[in-house]
Amino acid sequence: MTFRSKLILLVAVPLCALVAVTVPGVTSRLAVVRAETRAQHLQAPSAALTQLVQVLDNEHALSNWYLADGDLRVFLQLKAARVQTDGAVAALRSVAGELGAAHADSAASSLGDLLLRMQRAGKTRQTVDTRVATLDSVNASYQDSVTQALNVVDTMGFSLSDANEVANLRDFATVLRLAAAAGQERAVLTAGFAQGRLPSNLLQETVGAVAAQDAYRASFEAQASSSLRGAFAARIRSGGSVSDPVRVLRADALAGRFGGTTVAAQRWYDASTKQTEVLFAAARGVLSESDHFGTGRKNTAQREMYVYGAGALGALLLALGLALLIGRSATRALRRLTNAADEVTERKLPHLLDALQTGGAPSDIPDVTPAPVESRDEIGVLARAFNKMEQAVVDVAREQTSLLRRGVSELYVNLARRNQNLLERQIRMIDA
Repeated sequence: MTFRSKLILLVAVPLCALVAVTVPGVTSRLAVVRAETRAQHLQAPSAALTQLVQVLDNEHALSNWYLADGDLRVFLQLKAARVQTDGAVAALRSVAGELGAAHADSAASSLGDLLLRMQRAGKTRQTVDTRVATLDSVNASYQDSVTQALNVVDTMGFSLSDANEVANLRDFATVLRLAAAAGQERAVLTAGFAQGRLPSNLLQETVGAVAAQDAYRASFEAQASSSLRGAFAARIRSGGSVSDPVRVLRADALAGRFGGTTVAAQRWYDASTKQTEVLFAAARGVLSESDHFGTGRKNTAQREMYVYGAGALGALLLALGLALLIGRSATRALRRLTNAADEVTERKLPHLLDALQTGGAPSDIPDVTPAPVESRDEIGVLARAFNKMEQAVVDVAREQTSLLRRGVSELYVNLARRNQNLLERQIRMIDA
């Protein structure tokens, strides 16, 4: 593997691991955290709207009762109910900012319209106090207010992108509509029992409210998750058999059996109040379970984000380890090669030159000690080339030393031969 490939591997592998491990996991979990955070911002407005619908239903029932018989005791209860309604409106206004935090702009706009409508409720109340309003107009006014409050809950879902939270909000709204339908029946039949008769228009409203309750309950049971159904059933069971007296009195009213108006109206009001309290408690239970579900998902997603963060940290540590390993490997090889080069330039070459200058024997030139080659990368190639170069220099030096010694020997032989010839000539001349 080349040195360049090692460097690419050093950078690419940890980076790819970091991207592959971290980005998809963190992105998906972050989306869950954001979705659940938005849903949590909707909890307070949803609870406040539930309270408002409940107190509006109660004020509606007492308004119908007072219109029907003008009982002063009922009027005092109506005054107290209006105080509760005003308090619920103030509480709802105080949490309106949560819709902005959840980016529920449509719901915030609808809530603004609802609060403006509630500010104008004084006119309807005045007509009830003077008993100049008709039951139809009062029913329409309160039902429109409740419908507008329910529509705010529906528009909250526009800000949610998570399918689970959209479904949970839908199921909560279904139970809230079930409770509101029971409240509508309560108000209409309160007027019927108070005046001792049920006109055809009120009869139709009663039948419609009962049918709506059955439809909303069936819808919730069919589409809600098991945890939400469990929360709903738990609240219904805790209320006991509150629906039985309501069914009996409803059957009497539909059959035209009203009995004494004041006593019958009180019996119906008490029985229907218990039923609506249980239903609104069930709506709050579903809302609470939805919040519990969302909080659990958010916490799980956050924990998993920490896990992915730890994975990213592990990938970075792996990169550091690889960098250290490859760096040390390259550094060791370079250090050996550097030491070998220093050995050649500082000791071997001067010794070799001395041998050449003094005419030493080839054996005086030391053998080559090659630098160790432990890799096939560029550093290994350089080390092998350096070893070959050093060996070539030594071989050339030995060859030159041998040639030099041979030349000197031949020179001495030639000189000896010439001297011999000269001596022989001198001897012959002397003899002659």
